[in-house]
Amino acid sequence: MTTTTDFGPLTTVFSAPTGCATEQWVERDSSSTLLRWGAGCNGKHVGWDANCFPSGWTPGNSTKIINKAFNPGYACPSGYVTHANASGTVAAKQYPDYIGSIGTDSLAILCCPTGYGWDGQYCSGSHFDLPTRSYLTLDSSKCVTTSAPAYNGNNGLNGSKGGAEFEGTPVFLIQKVDATYDIPTSTSTPSPGASSEGLSTGAKIAIGVCVPLCVIIIAVIAFIWWHRRRKAHRAEAASASGQRTDQNMDPYSGKPELDAGAAVKPDLKPELDADSEVRPGRPDAPAELPALETPKTPVAELAAAHQSPDTPQAELPGEGTLEVKGPTKGNPGETSPTGEAEQISSSSDREANK
Repeated sequence: MTTTTDFGPLTTVFSAPTGCATEQWVERDSSSTLLRWGAGCNGKHVGWDANCFPSGWTPGNSTKIINKAFNPGYACPSGYVTHANASGTVAAKQYPDYIGSIGTDSLAILCCPTGYGWDGQYCSGSHFDLPTRSYLTLDSSKCVTTSAPAYNGNNGLNGSKGGAEFEGTPVFLIQKVDATYDIPTSTSTPSPGASSEGLSTGAKIAIGVCVPLCVIIIAVIAFIWWHRRRKAHRAEAASASGQRTDQNMDPYSGKPELDAGAAVKPDLKPELDADSEVRPGRPDAPAELPALETPKTPVAELAAAHQSPDTPQAELPGEGTLEVKGPTKGNPGETSPTGEAEQISSSSDREANK
């Protein structure tokens, strides 16, 4: 018979398949039954399902194992809690079925399913109200799985009454005293043929990293786009405001200067229009602007206030100089029409000289 020291190391937090935590009815003997955590058909025996425990664990005694424990064991499996611990020879006395011999510098840690106690051999508990569960029993030296009805404390299998007894196998860890362990990500070993439920730890980590990163990248891109758009709008608004300011400050509504094609030529002399030229006449005639005439412009006349049949009339022809008709008669003190005409001519000369 081969002798081994322990189950080997357990450096991760083991997670059992979901069905392991649902206790199943098992036939203890021909007259009693109980509910067992992690129960299963073990060959021709009703026993424990190895898939519900970390790799290396064994329930049988086919090999001699000094310490039925994981060494070193970093942490209890998922769904288990630390129940007690002991070191050296004390551990061997308290857990003789599991711990054979450990040094005084080592510590044996007992792990039981959550809600279970310790009866000196197994993790144990009880319950008075249970739904329908599976029932593992032996039939013709075979382990057979059937269905058991719901339990209310009075209809137990094989006539059992009172609280239904729970039983779970313990998991022992051996650690160095005062040691601290860095526990990595938990692992699980699914049962054969059972579909894995949920995402793996690696997938969850990837999702936890990628999703926030994608959100941050999208937020950065959106901010850059918004910032550029806002900057462009500000530039357009500033340009439009500058143009309006320039227009409001310009006092002129027209062009500030002549077009290039309309430049003044220095070699051209300013001239009067052809219609405004001085027409030749008498050398001593004053320069006059042409009178605005219509085709039927009447001849301007100087009407005398008091005329006699013999008094000559002074007339202004339409174009030309003042003419005097008839001899001048009158008193020396009176102004003759000729004199009036001369005064008018002198006044015209003065106006032209101005």
